[in-house]
Amino acid sequence: MLSAGSGHLQLSDYPRSILNFVLHSQKSVILADASTDKVFGQDPSIVAKRPRSLMCLPLLLRSELVSVLYLEHPTVPAVFTRDRLLLCRLITQQALISIETAKLYQTLETKVAERTAQLHEASQRAEDASQAKSLFLANVSVHL
Repeated sequence: MLSAGSGHLQLSDYPRSILNFVLHSQKSVILADASTDKVFGQDPSIVAKRPRSLMCLPLLLRSELVSVLYLEHPTVPAVFTRDRLLLCRLITQQALISIETAKLYQTLETKVAERTAQLHEASQRAEDASQAKSLFLANVSVHL
């Protein structure tokens, strides 16, 4: 589920034709008046909600599609401009990089914890072996 404020939105609450286009082409869509658009205006979601302005852009990280950002305005036409698209793209790129960095740090921390546990275990085995060797040598010395 997608969350929006206090309620929950379903994928069916969004114009599937626009999402499919953006997902497959990895190109952005800006509609000044979505309800009168000749290409996407007949989408059931647009017909039902009648948004005026609409923008949908692919979220790419190193040329790989991660998700999409979908924005709409219910009453004002032409809210989303090319400049706003570029600004959204810049902000989302920074957010994606930050999320990826956080995931990398988490992975690194997990690997460090695993390696530390392995080193501790190896150190304990070495200490046990050293004690066993000392005990063996002490026993051998007594019998000589």
